[in-house]
Amino acid sequence: MTLKDTSISLTHFFLSAKLVYYQRRKKEAMKHIFWFALIGCLYIAVYPLSAELLDDAVGIWLFDEGKGGTAGDTSGNGNDGAINGAKWAEGKFGGALEFEPPHVVTVEHSDSLSFKEEMTIATWVYMNKGVSDTAIRKNGSYLLEVQAPNEKVPGGYVFGIWSGGGFTGGVWGTSVIEPEKWYHIVGLYNGNEMQLYVDGTLEATTKQDGDIGQAGELLFGTFGGEKFIGRLDEVIFFNRGITEAEVAELMKGVEVVLPVSPNGLLTTTWGRLKNR
Repeated sequence: MTLKDTSISLTHFFLSAKLVYYQRRKKEAMKHIFWFALIGCLYIAVYPLSAELLDDAVGIWLFDEGKGGTAGDTSGNGNDGAINGAKWAEGKFGGALEFEPPHVVTVEHSDSLSFKEEMTIATWVYMNKGVSDTAIRKNGSYLLEVQAPNEKVPGGYVFGIWSGGGFTGGVWGTSVIEPEKWYHIVGLYNGNEMQLYVDGTLEATTKQDGDIGQAGELLFGTFGGEKFIGRLDEVIFFNRGITEAEVAELMKGVEVVLPVSPNGLLTTTWGRLKNR
């Protein structure tokens, strides 16, 4: 009987097995590379927007303290507000402050809140039943407030600035704000026009130019005889006019756009982010 040499066949068998093994590993590696690349692209697509927002925010009041007499400014610019009468309450995201006359939060004048050519105010608003005709105001500079019964859309919102020594008349929203419901309101001035957004929808635009007036303290809530009955949450000021895409991003909540740690501070310092 003639014996066959099986060494060659065994060698071919093991080489084929190794080849199959490495081909499978290569496919798995390519899958991992694909998913890491996809995640990286998504991160790159989203992160610059958040970083840009963070860089240009000059006041962030989250109202998440839940106690005490100070509404802290999370932006790092030191624009903390002194609470007079307003109560801690449940917010759209976390906590909020609830106002009724004559409740007010007072933020002292600062250079970071004194805008010249551009600005944006964004906030979540929850109106209680009753007539309001103010909300956020730096008298002689800018305001974002409820339209009074004698204005164009009573119960709607208006954003306005003082320029050239007088009030510009503002940009007037068209939606009537229903009580006991949260709305996201954004008013901005980009040097050429003023815009007003309600829940991410651009409701009104008006042409405007000129420098924004400079004035004193910033108030949330009551202004003189004008009252605010409701809650404010996530009040954010920017030193430029933000884009429609950024308005939509803000509606997701500040802790999504700008990560915040449990103690109320941004997880990454402003200086480190701004120096990137």
